[in-house]
Amino acid sequence: FRSEAIDAAKRAGKPVLVDPKRRDWSAYSGASIITPNRRELSEATGLPCESDAEAEAAVARARGSGRAAPADVARGAGRNQLRRSR
Repeated sequence: FRSEAIDAAKRAGKPVLVDPKRRDWSAYSGASIITPNRRELSEATGLPCESDAEAEAAVARARGSGRAAPADVARGAGRNQLRRSR
């Protein structure tokens, strides 16, 4: 169902934002933006995400996996913007 919803939104030209709840992010493939918190990012990548540097390393692993990749990570009351490399 998730991939069908993402595909339908893409066909309609709409961006798809995902707040991931699964450890396996392959279901979110095609999403425009994934916004995990640090716990969700850590669970998906198997890496610690306590510090900004650890979170950046986990994002790099997620992006390198070829599956859906996060664009920003929730951190406490704020968010860390993690720019997509061009």
